[in-house]
Amino acid sequence: MMNPRHGHQKQSWHFAGGFFLSIGIHAVLLLQLSQMNLADAELPHQLTFVEVELVHMATAQEVPQDVNPVEAELENNVQEEPLVEPEEPKLVKKEIPQPKVVKKPVKKVVKPRVIEKTVHMPKLIASSTVSTNTAIKVQTLSNNQAQLKQLKQQYLSRILSMIQSHKNYPYSARRRHIEGDVQVSFMVDTQGQISGLHMTGGSSALRSSTRRAIEDSLPFPVPSKILSQSIHSKFVMQYRLK
Repeated sequence: MMNPRHGHQKQSWHFAGGFFLSIGIHAVLLLQLSQMNLADAELPHQLTFVEVELVHMATAQEVPQDVNPVEAELENNVQEEPLVEPEEPKLVKKEIPQPKVVKKPVKKVVKPRVIEKTVHMPKLIASSTVSTNTAIKVQTLSNNQAQLKQLKQQYLSRILSMIQSHKNYPYSARRRHIEGDVQVSFMVDTQGQISGLHMTGGSSALRSSTRRAIEDSLPFPVPSKILSQSIHSKFVMQYRLK
């Protein structure tokens, strides 16, 4: 290892040597210039002298610093480790264990035996049949009654129109301004003949006129075969002066 004091002395010697060398060079130059001036004095023209100065520049040397031997040894031992690029993580497929299916023994299902028994229900069947037949008969009878009633009304309206067409207001009653209502009832058989004629109300002249209108309308038309019985007819014959 270099002694710092020895290095400083060596640098001082360099500066001193350079300084004395510069003085010697300047002295030689001055001597030559003075001789040249004497020789050139005889020349008609004047020369211009250029002074050249040689300067020796002393360069400063870097003073070595004390280096700790331990640190130097550590620096020498420290080596740069190469950079290792991180590896890409690899996808590891993990197999998921599937649960084991344990087959359970299938138990045989014993079906119960069904013993068929024949139950005789004659009474219920007969009762049901009677009820059904009765309902049909009632419905049929109801329909027949409605039909009979309708036919009866149609027949009575027909014979009443015939009687009205033969009605005549008596002259004597009109002259005396006699008005009134004659109530009429009788029976019509299956051949269209009447029986049991009965009249009430009104004057004798009005009743006589009503009887003649009924007699002039005879014989009435024969009713429908469905109307197997005699029909009772009842109506009012009105007499009004206009």
